[in-house]
Amino acid sequence: MSTLQIKVHRLSKAFGRRWVWHELTFDAQSGDCVVICGPNGSGKTTLLQCLCGLMRPTSGKIAICIGNEEHSPVDALPLIGALFDNCEPYDELTVAENLHFFIQLRRTSLSLSPINSMNSDAYSASNCDSIADEVMGLLTKFQMDDYRWHYASALSSGVRRRLKLAIAYAGMPPILALDEPTAGMDTAGRELVTAVVKEHCSAGGIAFWATNDERERAYGSKLVELATTSKRHS
Repeated sequence: MSTLQIKVHRLSKAFGRRWVWHELTFDAQSGDCVVICGPNGSGKTTLLQCLCGLMRPTSGKIAICIGNEEHSPVDALPLIGALFDNCEPYDELTVAENLHFFIQLRRTSLSLSPINSMNSDAYSASNCDSIADEVMGLLTKFQMDDYRWHYASALSSGVRRRLKLAIAYAGMPPILALDEPTAGMDTAGRELVTAVVKEHCSAGGIAFWATNDERERAYGSKLVELATTSKRHS
């Protein structure tokens, strides 16, 4: 896989006249799990959305570097698997149907992406597999074999969270952006999430893990600490 690096330089975000965070600078290399921690209201979700290209920062720069090429988060979005509270599976589809749909969506997005230099090596293995094979692999990885024909609307909160994480992982994107991925999970679910993220990073991927759980700080190879602020800008 091409060398992957994400560079964040003097990144700031304001809503109205209030800074959410101001001039953040950090980077992530292949293999890093970056834990973004802070209390509620400190802007963890906002930072993840900026990293995914779903929200524009007020100032500063985010660069997704693949080999010698530099890309914006918007262009790199097909390479990012995201888990947010408001990203839900389709209730009228089964678990297997949801996974099939989102794998196909990822593959289509990659085929249309301006960043094709990475696709041939980063995705060659997964794209050679049939979608059905990848669905089976995700069901096994996220321990949902027994739920494959259950409608998403009928899942418990913990199993639904696992499905959302599996959807983020569909297509094996090299970058994961996870907003409190263990929320609502029991001990077994938390251990599953930790193992999946560790495996992802060990394979050369990058993960961003937002949390307000002090115990999860230890999961990161790097730490970004946010704090609530009342600072205003002119």
